[in-house]
Amino acid sequence: MFLLWLSRKISNIEWRSNQSIMCLVELVFRDRQRDESVTKAAVSVMGDLADALGPNTKILFKDCSFCAEFLGDCLQSDDEQLKETTGWTEGMIGRVMVS
Repeated sequence: MFLLWLSRKISNIEWRSNQSIMCLVELVFRDRQRDESVTKAAVSVMGDLADALGPNTKILFKDCSFCAEFLGDCLQSDDEQLKETTGWTEGMIGRVMVS
């Protein structure tokens, strides 16, 4: 019984942490004066979340209202490294969404 309770608590903490991370990414997205390196870091974090936590992030990305626009904006960049990172992130999120 205790282990079940504990696993639910850990799962809730993990969910809230992931939501907080995505709130930070959204702040980056909304800042039109952001530095390109901050944009790359935010996109990388999204991909890392999807890669590391897999199906556990499916709802997080499904409910993400700004994600598609943010990644689309990044793909329009002149920065090839940002486009490459964005492509990788889209792949990681896509893998999660079909799981």
